[in-house]
Amino acid sequence: MYDYRCKECENFGECMSMANMSMMNMPMGESDDEDLKSMYPKVYIRIYPMVKHHYDMIVAKHGRMYCPSKDKMDNMCKDICDKYKKNHKDEDNDDMRQYGYRFYGGGGLGDIVRILLIGNLLGGRNY
Repeated sequence: MYDYRCKECENFGECMSMANMSMMNMPMGESDDEDLKSMYPKVYIRIYPMVKHHYDMIVAKHGRMYCPSKDKMDNMCKDICDKYKKNHKDEDNDDMRQYGYRFYGGGGLGDIVRILLIGNLLGGRNY
């Protein structure tokens, strides 16, 4: 397994400069962006609009600095997963078999929803 610690200290990647990374000097165009976007799994393409809608409702009700409790977060994720399951259950059978996801029993979809929701909550804050 790769050790992500900085060679000069024990910090995990905190001292690494992005300018020293080889990919930083490579030009990227719109076609590269589209190629990368096309690699998103179908589940992401289907679930992200639901998460974004839920996030927008949270912001409208509580503001951008809202930090839900663990129970509130669990309930929000469960609501989104239930809506997803209701609307996309038949479409995901092949995806679940292909990728081996455990979507509906904890893990899998719930984890994806939680990551996306937390990312939106953190990204919407103005520091």
